[in-house]
Amino acid sequence: MKYLTRAIPRHGDNPAYALIGEKDDAPERWTALGINPIQFPQSKHGDYSLLPSKIADLVRHIKRRFLGWRDVITQIAGGAPPVDAESNGIIEYAITDPALTRFFTDVAESPDWIDWLDRRDYLTALFVDRNFSEQNMKLSNWLANRFVKHHADMIFAIIRRHGGKLTPHFWNHIGWQIAKTNPEPTDPSVLTRWVAFLMNNLPTQVDGFTLILMAKACTNADVLPPLMMVYDAMTAVLNRPLTQGAEARANREIDASEIQQL
Repeated sequence: MKYLTRAIPRHGDNPAYALIGEKDDAPERWTALGINPIQFPQSKHGDYSLLPSKIADLVRHIKRRFLGWRDVITQIAGGAPPVDAESNGIIEYAITDPALTRFFTDVAESPDWIDWLDRRDYLTALFVDRNFSEQNMKLSNWLANRFVKHHADMIFAIIRRHGGKLTPHFWNHIGWQIAKTNPEPTDPSVLTRWVAFLMNNLPTQVDGFTLILMAKACTNADVLPPLMMVYDAMTAVLNRPLTQGAEARANREIDASEIQQL
């Protein structure tokens, strides 16, 4: 087998995989050969009793259709983050695909998912200036929509963990969310806290419409200091030279349906 595995091409359209026992083999040995190891549990060295069932699980994974993925992802994501490796693997796989990511974000409501995702580096792109993938956009919207109003401390914790800077997309998603009054306005103390942070961390691309909405939210909440900070930010943005594509508000990623809810 050692000679045969060395004959497998390292690069090609179809990646190679190997089922290996967690106590019998080292994954690094296979990755060095360009083969992706898939470990199955063993109670002791030489125990292959679970191998048939794990092969069946792998076949089920490969054959699972779109609606099947929806059912299994929503079942897992609808609760707290799992502790078993199989469920963790399913969610990790889902986050790599835009369509499957939506199944996760549609039902994941537990704030414990925030740390679960961040510890696995799935939220890093929200704090690094680079091209946003569709999955990043969905996760950014999900964080803002689900947690900035009622779990602000957890969002601030991961912001601090990543150095206190946001990408323009994530900045605008948060700003849009705290300005929304439907289904409920943001608590004045939470609004004040977010506005102070966002105005002190203006990105290079700011959606002027989001600033207008935040100013309106501050006015309705009767919080004057944050309102003045938003107006100062508006002045700073207006004095900036326009960047290419700014006129089209290329950084806005807001659904028309959300506008109607204001």
